[in-house]
Amino acid sequence: MQEQTAAQEKEQYRSAGFSAKNQTVAVVLSALLMLYGAPFFYIGKPLWGILCLLVSILSTVLGLFPLMFLIVLGGMVFAILIGAGKVKDKDGKYIVSEKQKQSLLHGER
Repeated sequence: MQEQTAAQEKEQYRSAGFSAKNQTVAVVLSALLMLYGAPFFYIGKPLWGILCLLVSILSTVLGLFPLMFLIVLGGMVFAILIGAGKVKDKDGKYIVSEKQKQSLLHGER
């Protein structure tokens, strides 16, 4: 796998654009409400949200609690990815904080 330079990564973010979605809200939803698919609904990907919700419901009905644990664990990983600015919204724009946006736009690190 090829490593991206910092300049290439910044250009990738600039060309994709930045989402109007609040990164903090997305992280909190992902960390706390992943079982209900809340972060996916928030970032505009309802099919993933419905899938997450259905898997959670089926896990509860069938007693597959380890599967629910995996969904919660996935929510924590997704929260970390959102916090790192690696997740895109439905329009293909990166969900980043204002500080990350300024750093990417003005070349600060």
